[in-house]
Amino acid sequence: MKKIISAITLAIASFAAQAAPGAQVAPAVLNGDFAAGYTDWSVSPTVQGDMIQGVSNSSNTSNIGPWWSANPGVNLNGATTFYWQDGSPTYRGIISQTISGLTVGTSYNVSFQQAATSYQFLNYPNNPSNPTNTLDWQVGLGGSITPTSQGYALLGASVLNSAVMTVNNGTPNIGWEKQSLTFKATSQNELLSFLAIGTGNPPVAFLDGISIAKVTSPVPEPVNVLMMGAGLLVIILIQKRRKILV
Repeated sequence: MKKIISAITLAIASFAAQAAPGAQVAPAVLNGDFAAGYTDWSVSPTVQGDMIQGVSNSSNTSNIGPWWSANPGVNLNGATTFYWQDGSPTYRGIISQTISGLTVGTSYNVSFQQAATSYQFLNYPNNPSNPTNTLDWQVGLGGSITPTSQGYALLGASVLNSAVMTVNNGTPNIGWEKQSLTFKATSQNELLSFLAIGTGNPPVAFLDGISIAKVTSPVPEPVNVLMMGAGLLVIILIQKRRKILV
């Protein structure tokens, strides 16, 4: 009986230790809100033309500023910095950074905010000939970036696409939408990348608020585990006492 009680006690202690928060540093996206511009991020090809940082005020030297002044509903929680990219094949690029500290075989949620618009709807609002634009973000974890005849592509990455945003005369702008995509890590250090995919003339996608978090299942609180273990010990002791009395 003593061996059984000892084994239960050790099992309780082990399970409680596993349930308690560990000291391991969780993987994180650095500068995921672009508050520091391109710090911690790489862009392929190098920063140019339509692949530049946007600032939500009309005094910005880039031509994205007036869009936000004219369409304030697209702004994200008062944020002043975000990333935007032309989704046309000949102009788009890939923005990326390496995520460290991943656990191989573990699933992670990559969350971010996306929005969309088009040059055409800004310059020629309500023009019957305006084309319908569709946009989404192609998100990759792992692999590498390679040049192609249609801009840049992700090679060997686990790739998922965000929800498609449709822009037309009736809806010239799509406000910020939160997206969450789940990936399984295949290496401790993997490239997290974003590529705008668009159709129309020309489609522009926006990106902000990027984060990564481990997918977790509910784990019993250590206190509850200890209480259950104590209850089992009481039951065992009661049964032992009854046998002695009999």
